[in-house]
Amino acid sequence: MSGPRSIAIVGNGLGAALAAAMLAVRTKDSARIMVLPGGDDAHGLGPVGATIATRPAFRAVLAELGLAEDAVLAATSGAFSLGQAFSGWRGAAHGWMLPHGDIGAPIGSVAFHHLLHRWRSEGHRATPADFAIAAVAAQSDRFARPDDDPASPLSALDHGLTFDSDRLATLFRRQAMALGVRFDTVPVAEVERQERTRLRLNDGRIVTGDLFVDLTGAQALLAAGHGWQDWRRWFPCDRALVGVARDPQPPMPFTHGGATATGWRSSVAIDGARGDVLFVASAFGSRDAAARDLALPVLDEMPVRAGRCERFWDGDVVAMGAAAAGIDPLHPVALDLLAAGVERLLALFPERAHEPLLAAEYDRRMGAMVERTRDFALLHYALADRPEPMWRAVADTPLPDGAAWKLDQYRSRGRISRLDDERFADGEWAMFFDANGVVAERRDALSDHLPPERLERHFARLREAIVHSVLAMPTHGTALRAIHDRRQAS
Repeated sequence: MSGPRSIAIVGNGLGAALAAAMLAVRTKDSARIMVLPGGDDAHGLGPVGATIATRPAFRAVLAELGLAEDAVLAATSGAFSLGQAFSGWRGAAHGWMLPHGDIGAPIGSVAFHHLLHRWRSEGHRATPADFAIAAVAAQSDRFARPDDDPASPLSALDHGLTFDSDRLATLFRRQAMALGVRFDTVPVAEVERQERTRLRLNDGRIVTGDLFVDLTGAQALLAAGHGWQDWRRWFPCDRALVGVARDPQPPMPFTHGGATATGWRSSVAIDGARGDVLFVASAFGSRDAAARDLALPVLDEMPVRAGRCERFWDGDVVAMGAAAAGIDPLHPVALDLLAAGVERLLALFPERAHEPLLAAEYDRRMGAMVERTRDFALLHYALADRPEPMWRAVADTPLPDGAAWKLDQYRSRGRISRLDDERFADGEWAMFFDANGVVAERRDALSDHLPPERLERHFARLREAIVHSVLAMPTHGTALRAIHDRRQAS
């Protein structure tokens, strides 16, 4: 593949190692890749705790890097995740789950959420999660991998993964080094950006290159001049406190996001531990109160910066990770967004350092993807129903155009309006709206032409197949033990 002959990645931990490994796999021997430590973000991804989760699409990244899923889980004390559970966003008693995989099933061209809308209007009580096999399995602490047979109920399953953050970083670093990436140990001391970027290291060495990737986190050491759009009006949390709890019990197969009076708490469990990150809006609560709420020793504390670069790619510098965008990780998208950024860069790989047209296209595509992801996350805040001042302030903030359009389209007629570079499926959007009190005023008219008995059979068959399949699954702990047993046997 043609492209820059030398690439320098500046950053630490997980983000830098993943970007290096992905670039090395694709460029093979055509580019010299080096990683230089820089910035005070441990992983270059914003607030990452002792553990980190991914969405299902990230499994394809592992496969491309030549990493077997079971081997990665064993090396990182990893676990499976069938979705995200949420609690407290609309009151203490309110909870819901956004599962991975299919949610219900359509009849012909009529989407499942329209079928459910009609069924409920006839007096039936049900939630979308009742007809999502991943949700039922997660809530039952059971797990199975998807089945390739489309006739099997297990074909509707999908899963993400959870890992020990530092161990995953080590794994990616080893893979990158095996592919020829050089990791330097001397941090970047100074960045000189004129016509070409030059890095001065702490030992006085000067590093030049054809292309630079900034993965230094919110400091954005290389991309500080790229401009910044501030999103704090939608994401008020500006501090994150990190803790970890050891837990000998097998983890539940899902992550959790719980709302608090002044922010929210992320919990990601792996085999033997649970990593928590408490996000806090300091304008509405003290740091000491937040530390008490964490109820764990504070291992780290970091600023949270919500927003995005005006220009992701400027000259010979491409911003990625938290240097490029900051979005509250209500869904585990940090690694997915980084991987997508690397993939888009590779698709537009420049032959020279400065390629304005390629940079403009990269900015367009990354901007669309980041803003669509932002819209899904910020609507959790906007649709929350809590009495505390922080939540009322966010509820009174006008939405960005894309999020407002999405909400209005669904509220009017249950329509999921697809925009460029969506990261979430239609079923996920519909389930999110349903769980957060958004009721469509109208439904697909075709749903009203279905005979009642056909609708009844459809829901009964779905539910029966799901319950039967979940009862046959092993527990999540049993599934994890089987992986470790197979690894030891081999």
